[in-house]
Amino acid sequence: MQLAADLLALLLLGAQELVREVAELRMQLERLGKQLALGALAFLERGFGGPAAGDLLVG
Repeated sequence: MQLAADLLALLLLGAQELVREVAELRMQLERLGKQLALGALAFLERGFGGPAAGDLLVG
């Protein structure tokens, strides 16, 4: 019976660690998405020579 309780405790600890890792990955992906969006805006502003990207967002 003790073995089953110990295994369950280990499983729960592993699940908690997995939840923390997934949360960290989600935050990293959100930061990456913001960086990609800023890069795309900079490309639009410099790459096409047309209207500034900010103008595209407002209009």
